Amino acid sequence: MKSLLILVLLLVSNLAYSQTIPYLRAIFLNPNVYYTKVDLKLTQFSDDDGKLLDVPKEVVLKPTSGLTIRYKIAGIDGDYTIIELLPIVKINSDNTITAEDPSNEDDNAANYVYYIKSKDFGLNQKIILSEKIVGTPLIFPYKLRLQDKGDGASITTDFTVGYTFGLRLKTSSIPYKQNFFTIIPYGFGLGSTKYFYQKSDGTYSDKKDGVAITYYTGGLLWTINKVNVGLFAGRDAMIDKQNNWAYQGKWWLSFGLGYKFKTD
Repeated sequence: MKSLLILVLLLVSNLAYSQTIPYLRAIFLNPNVYYTKVDLKLTQFSDDDGKLLDVPKEVVLKPTSGLTIRYKIAGIDGDYTIIELLPIVKINSDNTITAEDPSNEDDNAANYVYYIKSKDFGLNQKIILSEKIVGTPLIFPYKLRLQDKGDGASITTDFTVGYTFGLRLKTSSIPYKQNFFTIIPYGFGLGSTKYFYQKSDGTYSDKKDGVAITYYTGGLLWTINKVNVGLFAGRDAMIDKQNNWAYQGKWWLSFGLGYKFKTD
């Protein structure tokens, strides 16, 4: 986790201070976050408490000075996409919205809710964040265990279903490409394996079916055209009367597989 924190700090080190906290908030806390590189026309129709405005107002998001404007898709209502802007954004007198500190609450563009017809999104107006903290379900069909437990290093047919957490980095500058690289510092899972233990005479017992908890998984994951594949190391454990398992807490190596059903 320490390495992940250092990486995040490096990623935001080139941002203005006022933009750093919203950037981290977008990475860690907000799902469905995008940004626009070009002007984007929206209609402001309510405040963030849901109170409708007497007169909806047409506004234009205008990224300037290399600062993109980030927004969250709050929902879909028929043909319309409902949008909330992430701080820090300001409404100017000409109804443009720019990435700068608002002078007062009335000028704070993040205090309002907007809509756009879903079909009206254009190129470079709906781009996912290049960096984001994500959770990814994976399966581990085999495990390479390097410890000699009577038969040398072996590949076991343990089948583990796990869930991993990491920092996802977009590897393509093309908005519609679903290609990512994810650094995963932690994951967990549950799976089937063979239970056996070392006897007092140094030999090993017969193997029988058992269940092991994967309490740590870490590795690297690639997503190419929605297919997730990666290289991982991890540790398993059995509980109760099977906590003398020969592989208790021992490292293993494996590959993880998964599929990204949702398109960002």
